[in-house]
Amino acid sequence: MGRVYYQTCILLITICAGCLLRRWGILEKDDARTISKLMMYVTLPCVVVKNLNGVTLTTDILAAAVIGVAVNGLFFMTALLTSRNSDRDDRVVKIFSLSSFNIGSFAIPVLSTFVSPAAMAGVLAFNYPGTALFTYGVGPTAANMVYGSGHRGSWKMLRDNLLHNVPTVTCVVMLVLSLFHVALPEWAAGVFVSISGANSTLAMLSIGILLDLRLPKEEAGRDGQVVLLRVCAAALSAVALYFLAPVGPELKRALMLVAFAPIASCGPVLALHCGYQGSRVAVINSMYLLVSIVCMSGLTVLLY
Repeated sequence: MGRVYYQTCILLITICAGCLLRRWGILEKDDARTISKLMMYVTLPCVVVKNLNGVTLTTDILAAAVIGVAVNGLFFMTALLTSRNSDRDDRVVKIFSLSSFNIGSFAIPVLSTFVSPAAMAGVLAFNYPGTALFTYGVGPTAANMVYGSGHRGSWKMLRDNLLHNVPTVTCVVMLVLSLFHVALPEWAAGVFVSISGANSTLAMLSIGILLDLRLPKEEAGRDGQVVLLRVCAAALSAVALYFLAPVGPELKRALMLVAFAPIASCGPVLALHCGYQGSRVAVINSMYLLVSIVCMSGLTVLLY
């Protein structure tokens, strides 16, 4: 248990370091984009290779992929049902604030400290099919339909983002290799393992740089309700996973943690692309990021 507290404190201290570096003017918010690119194109693909190399596809991994689609579907339906009597902007805000996960920035760095490669493979299987489908496909399509702008562009966006998303492509390649029982040699895998070690530090620093507690007071009540709604949906998903998920105990605990993962960071950009003109999606994204860190840190201590 002491190791769990110690590792969690390291992650939180790194986040605080990012906040302080930005406050002192050493780093700026734009630097977080550079760090995010390093993660997306370098360290996160290495994490995927590290955790999927030599892994045998099991029923747990396949079940995790199905569960990921189901959980994303639950969040998306929550957005639709709770906004059915709202105006167009509020419906779109909920679509992009409830129907996506970002496990690369906090969940994977946290879990990589505590879970085995087999369980991490299940987490990746949970994330990529469901999150990619709802983040780049179903969500933007629904938003475009709300604004009456059609949805062909959304499916093109889905295709383009999947083809250019390096972690996703890496995951697909590694799963195909696993399907044919092919593994990278130890000397090659060692390179990816070494580089992947920087992912947690970069992720926590970028979170600290982006974390902004000085949120606008306008719309605070409505935004807080959306955040609370997502927390409730995450809690419901975690309980359902505990009692119903047909996977092993280790993977089950990991998926319960992932249910509280932050909102996809691309949500505000996708909302603007679909015609939304406000800032509420970005504000809720920042608010829930803080809530997510608190929830996941607490669950880490409880579950591990």
